[in-house]
Amino acid sequence: MISLEVSAFGKDILIALLDKGLLAGIVIGVGYYFNRLLHEKKARDSMLEAIVEQRITAYKKLWEATQMVQYARMEEISEAEKVALSDKLSEWYYKDGGAMFLSFKASKLYGEAKEILLDAESDFRTIKNAFSALRAQLKSDLKIYTEAEENMQTINPDRIFKQKEEKEK
Repeated sequence: MISLEVSAFGKDILIALLDKGLLAGIVIGVGYYFNRLLHEKKARDSMLEAIVEQRITAYKKLWEATQMVQYARMEEISEAEKVALSDKLSEWYYKDGGAMFLSFKASKLYGEAKEILLDAESDFRTIKNAFSALRAQLKSDLKIYTEAEENMQTINPDRIFKQKEEKEK
């Protein structure tokens, strides 16, 4: 008969092998995970590099469209100008396909700015702040600002959202 009894020494070897095997499995799993993350980052960076010229063109058109709500403008914007700007923005967003190039944050700011523009209760300062925040984000997306400059922004998009929320209360 074959004995299935394992000596203490054999148990120690078995435990050591299982321990090393488990450790190797964890190392391989973690390595695979980080390799996958690196691959995804490289793929995203490659895609962004491929569309950078198109993004710049799209952002330039959006920047130009928002000229009438530039921070330096002092006279109020008329209702007709608001409608014209809204139409121009919609055309850029849908017909020209500009929305495809917006970062997530810029897309959120675009939507908020457009909503503020069409809100009958929004004052011109709030409208200008919203579009200024959008333009600042466009510059940030294109890496025109350094990280330090981004942190020094005088127009904080979160402040605009807070103003809007306070107004709704």
